[in-house]
This record gives sequence, C-alpha cells and structure tokens, in this order.
Amino acid sequence: MINSGEIAIIAIASILIVCVVVLGVILLQKYPRKGLIASIFVAILLVSILGLALIVSRTFSPRELDDVHPSIPCAEKYIEDSEWLWIIPLYMGDPITNYPSWCRMIKAKNKKLGMHGVMHTYSEFSEDLSKGYIKAGMEIFKKAFGEYPKAFKGPKTNITKNNRKNIQELGMVIKGRLNQILHNVYHCEESGRLHRGRLVGEIEWG
Repeated sequence: MINSGEIAIIAIASILIVCVVVLGVILLQKYPRKGLIASIFVAILLVSILGLALIVSRTFSPRELDDVHPSIPCAEKYIEDSEWLWIIPLYMGDPITNYPSWCRMIKAKNKKLGMHGVMHTYSEFSEDLSKGYIKAGMEIFKKAFGEYPKAFKGPKTNITKNNRKNIQELGMVIKGRLNQILHNVYHCEESGRLHRGRLVGEIEWG
C-alpha cells in the first residue's frame, strides 16, 4: 500500500543514509583520535536526512481522513481533498447502512476506502477479537459500498498479533504507524472542522 512516490523517497533516503554511514567509517579510519566528533557529525547528518525525507513525504503524500462516519460531522471539502477515507462501519453501534444517501455520496466520490475498526472503541483491536466480529464489520462495509474493504487501519493503529492474522486472512492489507508518520492524516471534530490527532471525545465505551 505504498505508492511510487513514497518508494522513491524511501530509496533516496536509504541511499543517502548509506553514503553518510560510509563517510562516517572513512572519517573514523582517517581521524581515529577524532572519533567522537566524527560520530556526532554522522549522527547529525542522519537525523537531518531522515527529517528531510519525512517533511518531503508528508508534504507530497495524499491526505487521509480517519474516523469517517455519517454521525461524525465533517465538511464535504475535507472529504473532497482526501484521497483515502477510513470508514467506521459500526461507530457507537450505528451502522453506516442506516444512511443510504450518505453511502451513495461517499461511493460517488471515487475515493480509496478502507475500514477503520468496526465500532472504533478506544482500544478495540488491542484485545483479541473473533474473526466473525471483524467479518461483521466487513459485511456492513460491503452492503454500504458494494464491495469488501481491501485495506484496514485499527483505532490508534494498535492491533494484536491474533487480530492481525485474522485481518490478513480476511483479505485486507493493514496500514499502521508508519503510514501515519509518512502521510498527512486528519480527523474531523464535532464542529466539522479538520484537526490532527485522535477522534475528539474518543473514550472507552461499549
């Protein structure tokens, strides 16, 4: 689920890191008495390269919108500006299929759609869940949009090993913390405005 632009950024950053490491080894061999200074120099270069790569990736990567559900207000322009929409199929026990016009509107935008948890409780996928529970969310998603989700992102991106196995066996690719770091990921708050961070008012419930 990494696009060509991200692959290029990772490749360039990797090459630069290798070059810096080689330079560091050369400096250490040539100036062994100044090993500490050379090590600090190499560390600074590495941090700078990684920071630059992160800035470039976040600047040019497509926007993703998490926590998308008809009961969570979100201005339509933010949906329009996002390439990925991460749908909560059963937020607070309220299935998206209860909102057919909303589902048609989302589908008509031809965005990339992924499943973002099932009910999206705070630590939902931090505890082992049955495959049937996950499949139930997928069925709601399919009924709403006509196809099963191919990508999955857990609330807080926390997923146990067993849940990860079940998700993959159900045919979904998992996006985790690296995705959140490399992309511009946003959420909508109760006012319908955009913000970074987790779902406003997100609490342990259910």
